[in-house]
Amino acid sequence: MTRREALRRIAALNLWTLTCLAGRGEGVCDMSGIKDLPVSPTTVPVPAGGAGMLAPSGGPPLHRGLRVMVFAPHPDDETLGAGGLLQLVRASQGTVRVVFVTCGDGYVEGARNHYGRAGLAPKDFIEYGRMRWFETVRAMKSLGVGNGDMELLGFPDAGIHALLSTHWGAELAYVSPHTLMSRPPYPECRDTDIRYTGSSLSRSISDSIAEFSPHWVVLPDPLDRHPDHRAVALFVLGALSCLDGSQRVQVESMRILTYFIRTSPFPASPEGARTAGAAGHSAPSAVRVPLRFALGEKERRAKEQALLHYTSQQFLLSPVLSRFVAPFEVFGQVEPVVVTDRNCLWNRLPATG
Repeated sequence: MTRREALRRIAALNLWTLTCLAGRGEGVCDMSGIKDLPVSPTTVPVPAGGAGMLAPSGGPPLHRGLRVMVFAPHPDDETLGAGGLLQLVRASQGTVRVVFVTCGDGYVEGARNHYGRAGLAPKDFIEYGRMRWFETVRAMKSLGVGNGDMELLGFPDAGIHALLSTHWGAELAYVSPHTLMSRPPYPECRDTDIRYTGSSLSRSISDSIAEFSPHWVVLPDPLDRHPDHRAVALFVLGALSCLDGSQRVQVESMRILTYFIRTSPFPASPEGARTAGAAGHSAPSAVRVPLRFALGEKERRAKEQALLHYTSQQFLLSPVLSRFVAPFEVFGQVEPVVVTDRNCLWNRLPATG
């Protein structure tokens, strides 16, 4: 990549960073006016007998010993976006670590559906969050991901964007309007004494990455419609940037992928991508370079079963299940040279202390 091309991509990334920080609710970041750079979808095939050593032409191999870290804003995001990839990595004798930023305890519609009433107390939301964590443990077990391969940070659901934009410092701890807590109320969390601030979450994410030392980092798409998803993406990208050059991890050699939950999936062909761009669905190519991992029947069936373990979410998942249990999973790619460039706005966030 030339320096000029890198600067173009950084400019595009800075635009959606500003949009995320401005907080546009559930809307899609407005990327109109940005001319998309060419994209070339790559499919990573799965051998007929299931996953093995995957080394597609032009695509990344899933080799023995590969370490893949997945960040999920809420329980079920990891399975929806990367449940197939988790299986493929394990089948190739790699290691996975799934980090859950929240346990979904601020999902008002879901909690009301679960309890069958509109009026809910803080203890109801905490109980709801605990139930969602138990569902997560069962779902991950069905994919072969054990308790030792999972980590719960326990930050406030529906509050991650606020930590990024208005509650960064220690003197500005966020209080969840649902649980009325300013610290994680779950004993399973990485740190139950940590306060709900942006600097604390940034530090937790950095420490998790440094401790696991992944080869690949998988995070939500930065253009996702959900503000928590967008904010988690910025937190992870910011943590990777801070870690670059720290000698704790080698960020420049990492593969950084993004998965899609509330973002339109990629078209199936370069021509489709050009058509989508002309229709106003373009986005920074530094993020949205499509990569597809093909899933066999075994992986698709296991992914569906894992999603069924999220019983409290079936009222939401059932109508869209077929979209996510597809013959492939699609990811975007973020180039490390762009993530770590000091011109990017996430590199100007306050220090974590």
